[in-house]
Amino acid sequence: MTNQELANEFNIHPQQISTWKTEFLSSAEEVFSKGRGKSLKSEQEQREEELLKTIGQQKVELDFLKRALR
Repeated sequence: MTNQELANEFNIHPQQISTWKTEFLSSAEEVFSKGRGKSLKSEQEQREEELLKTIGQQKVELDFLKRALR
């Protein structure tokens, strides 16, 4: 799918997809090497990551429910 098609499907701006792609590509090696070397994250960083994951999941659920009500 193109960025425009994805943006339309998920109701976001196409530039956001480009930004995410750029960010991912700049740190892809780090993403795929996480299981190989132990990264030392502070407890606060782990908690923040967990909270951001929860917020993201809730956003997805809210968007789904909003679409279901239309």
